Amino acid sequence: MGPALEVLYALWRLDEISGMQGAQISQTTLCAAIDRTLWLCESNGRPDEKEFHAHLHSWQALCHILRDLHSGVNLPGVSLSAAVALLERRSQAIHAPALDRGAALGALMRLEHPNASAEAALTMLAQLSPAQSGEALHGLLALARHQLACQPAFIAGFSSHLNQLSDADFINALPDLRAAMAWLPPRERGTLAHQVLEHYQLAQLPVSALQMPLHCPPQAIAHHQQLEQQALASLQNWGVFHV
Repeated sequence: MGPALEVLYALWRLDEISGMQGAQISQTTLCAAIDRTLWLCESNGRPDEKEFHAHLHSWQALCHILRDLHSGVNLPGVSLSAAVALLERRSQAIHAPALDRGAALGALMRLEHPNASAEAALTMLAQLSPAQSGEALHGLLALARHQLACQPAFIAGFSSHLNQLSDADFINALPDLRAAMAWLPPRERGTLAHQVLEHYQLAQLPVSALQMPLHCPPQAIAHHQQLEQQALASLQNWGVFHV
C-alpha cells in the first residue's frame, strides 16, 4: 500500500493542474486506502524477504500522512485518535510480528506520543528474543531513526542489551542488527558511531573506526572471536594459560 498512499496523498494535497487537489473523489479514494492500510496493520502475518522493504514502505507512507494530520492537516474521514490507538495496540501486542511492533512504536515517536520514548523502545527490545530484536530494530529505525540515533540513553541501553546476549545469540542476531542500521543515512550513521564511541569512553578514536568496511562477514568475525574465547577458557582450565 505504500506507493498507492504516496500517490493518492500527493494528488489530494498538491495536484492543482488536474484538479485533484482537495477533490471529493481523491479524498474518498485516499481515505479508503488509509482505512485499508490501517486494517492491514492489524494483521499478524509476517512479510517474507521479498516483501520486507515494501512492508516498511507502507508503514513509512502511513506515518507521513498521520504526522501531517498531527500537525494540523484536515482530512475528513480519517480519525487520528483511532489511528494512534491502533499504533499503541500494535506496539504492545505480544503476538504481533516484531517488525510491526517496532514500526508502530517508531510511528508513535514521530507523532510525539508521550509514552513513546527511548526507554519504551528498550523495554520492547528486552521483551523479544535476539532474532526478533533485530526485526524490531528494523521497524524502529525505519520510522524513527532520527529520534533514536541521537539519544545517548538509547545507545547506552541498547549496548547493555547486546552485552547481555550469549555469544551464540549475538551471532544469530547480528545480520538483522546490521541490516537495521542500513536505514541510517551517512550523517546519522556517523552520529550513532560517535555516540557509541563516547559510551565506551573511546571518543579519541575517529568515527570511521566503526564504519570501515570489513574483509569478511561480521558474523564470521564474531564466530571466530567466540572460538578464541572457548580455546582460551580451555587452556585456562588446563592450567596452561592464566589471565
